Amino acid sequence: MRARLLVAMPIGGDVNVASGSTTGGTFHHVPVCTSDDELGCVVAYATYLPGGLKHPWPGVPAAGRRTACTNPAALGGPAKARLSGSVLPTHSHYRANMPGSDWPSAPTTPFIVLRDFYSAWCVDRPDGFSYLAVTPDPAAGDTRAGPIDLDTARWHQQLAGVQLGLHILDYQLTQDDLVKLVARKAAVAAASRSKP
Repeated sequence: MRARLLVAMPIGGDVNVASGSTTGGTFHHVPVCTSDDELGCVVAYATYLPGGLKHPWPGVPAAGRRTACTNPAALGGPAKARLSGSVLPTHSHYRANMPGSDWPSAPTTPFIVLRDFYSAWCVDRPDGFSYLAVTPDPAAGDTRAGPIDLDTARWHQQLAGVQLGLHILDYQLTQDDLVKLVARKAAVAAASRSKP
C-alpha cells in the first residue's frame, strides 16, 4: 500500500516525527513531505495565528519528537510563502461564528476563493511543538479586506482560545495549494509509471 500512496493528509491531527528526522513518530515508515515531487509522504500541520497559543492541543510532543509541520505552499522548509487560494464560506453555521461574518459586501455564493491574500510558514517552538502560522499578507497596493477578521479579540476568545487555533480553517486557508499539490504528485506518479 505504501508503494501506491501519493500523499496522506491528516491535516489538523496529532502527527509527530523524531527530532531531526522526517519519520520515526506517528508513522514509522511514511515521511513528511519535503518536496512537491516526493511520493508516498505526509502533509500535516495545524494552523494558528503567528503568536500561537501557550497551551495548544494536543500539547507538547514526547521528548525526542517534534510536531510535524509541512507548509503546502513551500514544502521542504520553514520559508514564509503566500497561499495561492483560500476557499472560505460566506454563509454557513460556522461562518456565522467567525469575526467578520457581518461582512457588508458578502457575495451570494456559498464560498469565495481569496487568492494570494494570506501567507503561511512553519513555527518550530523550542518545546517541540510546531504549527503553521497564517496571517493576512496582501501584496503592496492590494486593497482587499479579508472576509474573516483574524485580529480581533473575539476571534481569540471564541475560536483560537479553545486550544485548536484556526482549526476550522485548516483546509480552507490552504485549499488551492493542497489541490495543486495533489495534482502535481499525481502527474509525477503517472510519469513514473509510463517509463519503460
